[in-house]
Amino acid sequence: MTFGERLKSLMTERNLSAKALARKLDVPYSTLQEWLSSRIPRNPESLKKISTYFNISIHRLLFGEDTSVVDNISNKIEMHTGVYEVSIRRIKK
Repeated sequence: MTFGERLKSLMTERNLSAKALARKLDVPYSTLQEWLSSRIPRNPESLKKISTYFNISIHRLLFGEDTSVVDNISNKIEMHTGVYEVSIRRIKK
């Protein structure tokens, strides 16, 4: 399932139109339409808004899974604070 398909499914569960969700997330309707056609939001804050609104993890929003590799790692090692740029990409096994 693609990002756009997951987002459509979440909207269907809540009986939300694209225009209504765009208003609730405070994003242009055209941007939401791009997301629904499977373009993943470039801005991490947008992902956070979507996951917060639907009360799901960003990992589940992106990959459709509840368990995050990042969560598993962070439970096992000490995390350092600072400014980091992290790119997480799913690879096929």
